[in-house]
Amino acid sequence: MKKFAGKLAAKPAMAVRAAKTAIRKGLNTSLKDGICIEQDLFCMLFGTADQKEGMAAFVEKRKAKFTGK
Repeated sequence: MKKFAGKLAAKPAMAVRAAKTAIRKGLNTSLKDGICIEQDLFCMLFGTADQKEGMAAFVEKRKAKFTGK
């Protein structure tokens, strides 16, 4: 469990928060509404500096350095 927590802590905080929100809100909704929740959160995250850093790190084959922005 500690190993998983460490991996999760290394991820961008905003993305982890959005994933938790999607899970919490999506549990008691229809599939259609759950997809809408996920889409809204994805769009919110797509313009962040962390998203740009993550994509750049992937393309450059390096570890991302997330800032929480």
